[in-house]
Amino acid sequence: MRAQTTIPLRETIERPEGNLPGQRGDYLFIEETNYKTYKNKIDLKVTPGFNSPGNLSAEITTTLKNANPGKVFQYKIDGVVHDLSVTYDTNTFQPFLCGSDRTMSKSAWDSFHKATVESSAEVKQESLDYQSNFYNVYHKRPDIVEAGHTFMGTAYGLGYTTAANILPANRTTSSVKTNISWDKIHSLGKLIQAQGLYPELFSNRTAQEVQPPFNDIVNSVDNMRFLHCNTRFGSTFLGGDNTGLTKQAQSEQSLPLFFYFDKKNDGVYTDGSDINNLSYGIATRDGYSIVLHPELIGGINNDLFINSQNGNLISGTKIGFDFHFNAYGTAAMIGWNGRLELDYASANCWGIGDKNRIIQADPAEQKASAEAEARSVLCGTATPTAQHLRYNYVGAINPIFDYDINESRFFFKQLHTNELTGQSFFSAGDSGVKVDEFTPAPDNTQTANNTVYKINKRINQYVYTPDMRPYDIDFEVDYSYGGTKFPDTTTNDIIKRKISNMNRNISPWAIFDTPTGVFISDFGFTEEQWDSCLWALLGWDYDSLNSKLNSGNNRLQRVDNSNKEQLGIVTTNSDIVSTDTRDYIVNQFGASIFSTQIPTPSTVGGNPLNTHLTSGRQQFSPAISQNTVSLRLLAPNLPRKMLKPYYCIRSDIIDKPHYLGGEDNESKLPVVTVCDKQYSGNDFIFSSESDYVFTITKKKRITSITTSIHDPNQQFSRVNNDSAVIYKISKNVTNQLGIAQMVMEDQQKRMKKNKK
Repeated sequence: MRAQTTIPLRETIERPEGNLPGQRGDYLFIEETNYKTYKNKIDLKVTPGFNSPGNLSAEITTTLKNANPGKVFQYKIDGVVHDLSVTYDTNTFQPFLCGSDRTMSKSAWDSFHKATVESSAEVKQESLDYQSNFYNVYHKRPDIVEAGHTFMGTAYGLGYTTAANILPANRTTSSVKTNISWDKIHSLGKLIQAQGLYPELFSNRTAQEVQPPFNDIVNSVDNMRFLHCNTRFGSTFLGGDNTGLTKQAQSEQSLPLFFYFDKKNDGVYTDGSDINNLSYGIATRDGYSIVLHPELIGGINNDLFINSQNGNLISGTKIGFDFHFNAYGTAAMIGWNGRLELDYASANCWGIGDKNRIIQADPAEQKASAEAEARSVLCGTATPTAQHLRYNYVGAINPIFDYDINESRFFFKQLHTNELTGQSFFSAGDSGVKVDEFTPAPDNTQTANNTVYKINKRINQYVYTPDMRPYDIDFEVDYSYGGTKFPDTTTNDIIKRKISNMNRNISPWAIFDTPTGVFISDFGFTEEQWDSCLWALLGWDYDSLNSKLNSGNNRLQRVDNSNKEQLGIVTTNSDIVSTDTRDYIVNQFGASIFSTQIPTPSTVGGNPLNTHLTSGRQQFSPAISQNTVSLRLLAPNLPRKMLKPYYCIRSDIIDKPHYLGGEDNESKLPVVTVCDKQYSGNDFIFSSESDYVFTITKKKRITSITTSIHDPNQQFSRVNNDSAVIYKISKNVTNQLGIAQMVMEDQQKRMKKNKK
């Protein structure tokens, strides 16, 4: 999601004609930033007329991934402009602004909290740097966040309030009166519908402990929804992230207030006068305010009464949708450029020399650099630049729209950027010899770009992110191989092995098949327009690409063969098939066993009965990396290859029309024939022989013929100069058999004439 509130990036903007002052006069709280889902409209055009499926699909694919000219990223250092990097972007794969070790530093955080309009330019810039980290925020459930922002409107982070005191004794019987104006019921209804897309918010352990079964009914997405509510009375804002400059006596974090939801009124507005007919399934009306009903699912969250107000939920307590990232139901992250000043082995300082792009050759400068590094100036005399490279690519790198000649259908694939095998270690490719027990990892480039999905994914140290700390790479264990029996419990021939380790921040058995991708949420046509749109002609019906979102069809659901033809938001995943499971049985050395067992962790090491072992067993989760391909979203119907199945040939060779029709129904030339299009080949349309015959019953002199070729709607057809209409004109001529016969016929004519 992208900020809609203006976030300046520079306190002073340098221009050749002079510097521009910063545009920011005050410093807002991040929670006041209004976010919207980032969307990119792509105009697709295909060449009209006769076109092959391959050419048509190539045109669409080219539009999706055609790269713009590269943009060289420059930065001025000590008055000299340096070229630091280059970026490319397409309609579906673009560099997004992200954070760096400078913009997420403690210094930037301090400046953000302390900056005022009177602060120095340096402090203001650091404050802007910190806030710019949140320009792009990646939400797990953006539907809820966007609906929540719309519902809060101008209230932003201030929130609404409760409108009546509630004592602990009345916790299970009281409704919750609010000061939320009744005219907000429609936007609140949208928020309620968005929450319904994610049933895990109501079935998780926290929700079930807060709202246990009531009247023998387990509370779930089918009968409850929530808003956020403060536990602290008198707070200025709804919620809080507890990261202020001073520690608060009580947590500022909001808590969920669950209330009753009537499923039969989902999306249905009522006047709120009847508790048995709740507006949008949640609310009644008290005067001009909204009333919620937690008493119908067992009562108000008990933790809301654990506060400094003698356990009472006081009128005026903040309630609404909490914008803070620690609010219930919110899972968010920001991008990171993946670099610190130095790499993992301190071998690379991401930066440039202090004079030019050539490595400094002067021995004195080399010595000065080494001495500077020894004094903890990490990059010595070099200038670090990683802090300025604040972009990461987001989207689908190679989206494909293609035609399957065997199925005779069009399809999408690779709307996600595929996971690759990758390198196993940050030092891959170093062909040096083993030094001090360190053996560089082999270069895996030949297979590193294989498309795979991973389970129990291993993380190397080349890309840094704080959320993967500590970087668990491997661990060492002892094995007691050898001896006349196996395993030998007496041998002192101990072998040490390094075993790869799964990072502790990764969920076991989770599938990783893509780092990023795109969703197609709008194909540009309504259901009423669909039958005549491009997608319908290519074989898709409306519901196959625009199914209604629900708890079983949301953006968190994997796309597979069971739901790929009924998607509400279109994307792709890797195609996971049952035969893959034979490859899941992997030992600690990375070898596949290919058994029919189910995979499981193990504790690895030597025989514990061997008294010579110096290390115990450690848990190992198998590293599974399985070759895969993208799932294809195949059109459910065959494409319409022939949109206009015949030509109408109009000509002035006949006087009166024998066929009527067309848009104006007043064609000047009558139709002389209809040519059906039986098949095409070698750039021509082939038809059967015409059996249309017109008889001219009166004298007609033909000196020229005007002809026009029309589509069924009687508009002129698109044909080229190789097209022609060939006429066959026959005239009956009496065969003269002889002079005697001619004389006799002439006499007969005269006799008939005399008789008259």
